Amino acid sequence: MNFIKSILKIYFSIFLIIIESGCGSSVNIPKPQLNKSLEPSPIQLSLVNIPVSINLKPVINFLEKNVPVEIASDSSWTDTDQRKLGMAIGSKFHVWRDAFKISMNGNILTIEAHFKYWVAGALAVPNPFSGTSSWQKIGSCGLNEPKREAIISLSTKFELQKDGHFKTTSKVNTINFPNLCGVTILNFDVTPLLNSALTSNLNNLVSSVDSRIAQISNFRDICSTGWTRLQEPIKLDSTIWLMVNPVVPCIAPFSGSGLSVSTSIGIVAKPMIVFGQKPSVQITPLPELNLNAPRAGSHVVLEGNLPFDIASKIISQKLVGNKFVASKFGVNIEEALIYGSGETTVLKLDVSGDIQGSIYLTGTPYYEIANDSLYIKNLDYSIETKNILANSADWFLHSGFRQMISEQTHWELGGQIAAAKEKMSLFLNPQPNNSKSPPLLFGSVNNLNSVAVYSNSDSFHIVVIVDGNVGLNLENTF
Repeated sequence: MNFIKSILKIYFSIFLIIIESGCGSSVNIPKPQLNKSLEPSPIQLSLVNIPVSINLKPVINFLEKNVPVEIASDSSWTDTDQRKLGMAIGSKFHVWRDAFKISMNGNILTIEAHFKYWVAGALAVPNPFSGTSSWQKIGSCGLNEPKREAIISLSTKFELQKDGHFKTTSKVNTINFPNLCGVTILNFDVTPLLNSALTSNLNNLVSSVDSRIAQISNFRDICSTGWTRLQEPIKLDSTIWLMVNPVVPCIAPFSGSGLSVSTSIGIVAKPMIVFGQKPSVQITPLPELNLNAPRAGSHVVLEGNLPFDIASKIISQKLVGNKFVASKFGVNIEEALIYGSGETTVLKLDVSGDIQGSIYLTGTPYYEIANDSLYIKNLDYSIETKNILANSADWFLHSGFRQMISEQTHWELGGQIAAAKEKMSLFLNPQPNNSKSPPLLFGSVNNLNSVAVYSNSDSFHIVVIVDGNVGLNLENTF
């Protein structure tokens, strides 16, 4: 009898084992419904400055050459078309000038010259016997005494046109006479005579000055060269490329000092870092200049990526083979797969044990700059998974399995973003001993700011903004 009882116990134990092993809940959970893959957010516009300037020395040379050092009308008396006591007034004068001086204030160029002169006046005194008149000197100033002085000021206003040339408007501002030239006889002031003569001579030069500046101010060629070079991929490392992606050229405010008038051609662009092989581009010609000052900030977009197959491999190494036990239940993770669309990420886990089949968790990807890692925020069971498990394995929904998976679901990106930032910083600021010529681009990179993480059909994309500023060096172009 005892023998039979022992046999029955053995069979009963085997039966229980068979029952327990065959009672795992088999689930058939449909895949979560995903929205259509989102297009990435538009890359923020940035500003690349191209400092350019016109050397005004040719203008000064032009003036020096075309404005005589001496202006004289001293060989004979000249009728001034003015009268005193019913008699015509005549004059003689001689003017000597110093070198021209220039100064810039905004987009206004001021040209000044210091003059010394003498002036003599005469009256056309009639001869009652002959019926004619003859010039009789009535006085002078600056003759046989210190020369009188005059300060002449001309101004030129600079305006850049859409075709890349300067339009200038020049005029005679003032002619100042610090010490007036009063002829003692008849108390007649002949200074206005000199003012009229000088103004007439200077006005003849104004149009010539404007013409000369237009000839030496072709900014379009400079802009076109910069525009072309900014479209070419710039190598930062063997697999890291800077794409400036120029959009439109704009004009920054004018400034000037010394012998130059300068501005900054602002190229509004969409700069970004590209990883991998050298990108191919199609060069486009320079569009018409935008004469509105650019409003874009200064930054560069870095875009890193993590393919889903690599992400799945990494997460599988963390999870596959692990057994999760809660109370008397347990599941084994057999396979892990990551995919997604837009801002939704799906983690598919194939499990065995007390639950058999595929379960799905969903969440939102986000990038942590501090440790250069990608995480899945708010990771939770998909609605489809919750609905089915609630009826067949409700214990699993409250087991802590989700929390354990959430803690393991992240990816270290190996410093990809940080490395690109460092490479760009070194490119913009090369060590003096390692650079034989100024870099094409110069500037600085500062803070990293995470903007967005999105998914397309095969990978995560991490978009980061690097604050800073970038300029284009065309010093060795011409």
